Amino acid sequence: MKWHLCAKNVEKKCLILNAKPFATTAETKWIAATYFSILPYIHPSLYSCCFKLKIFIYGMRAQYIAVVVIALFFISAFYVYPLLPNVIAVHWNALGEADGFASKETGLAILPIITFIITLFLFLIPELNSMKKIMQTFQREYELFALTFMLFLGYVFMLTVLWNLGYRFEMVAALIPGMGVLFLVLSYLLEKTTPNPFIGIRTPWTMKNPKTWKHVHVRAAKKLRMAVPIMAVGMVFQDFAILLILLPLVYFVGDSILYSYRMRAAAS
Repeated sequence: MKWHLCAKNVEKKCLILNAKPFATTAETKWIAATYFSILPYIHPSLYSCCFKLKIFIYGMRAQYIAVVVIALFFISAFYVYPLLPNVIAVHWNALGEADGFASKETGLAILPIITFIITLFLFLIPELNSMKKIMQTFQREYELFALTFMLFLGYVFMLTVLWNLGYRFEMVAALIPGMGVLFLVLSYLLEKTTPNPFIGIRTPWTMKNPKTWKHVHVRAAKKLRMAVPIMAVGMVFQDFAILLILLPLVYFVGDSILYSYRMRAAAS
């Protein structure tokens, strides 16, 4: 009972600290809450240590995680540098054939630098005066997407390194798992967005009517999630991988535009 009361008091301190949790889903919060609620029954000192860890993780902003990820990019580039040949492949065509090459200095630097620039842009958007108030409703989903996009670029970097170390695989098909995760996270972001000048399906009809925006983005999120298993088939039928990626995406874009127009027509 004493340990349980101690846990209650510590949880009150968490509220006072007003730490912003990075965990965004109900499942993640439930797992974390269950884990930390068991600790006080084990030992109070262990609970105290883990509670500090809890505050550190939950209070960590996505920007700090992004800095760590980018640092790992450059560290890994330095690590694999002596292992690679002087000239490495840096681009593959739609058939998965390497058709672009560069010196290993340039090749290893390209993706980390591009990731840094894109990340800087992604995390500057919420700081714009026109976006601060709008993004309050989907800030966490946006940050999760930004981090997922960074990790996707990290996945591409890993595939590039493995290819140039001598491992052979169908590059387009190998990209599908990373793209699938990225599209799933993007679908949940779309569901949460509200009309804004940067993020989402910004047709003239969605921008004018918040209800149209909501209907279109909920539908688009479902279509995007449906595209993921279709793309996954490309991992098995690798000769058709590029088609199984592009066709669902073309349908997703076309359907979103047409549906937003139909919603406008119905509203009028």
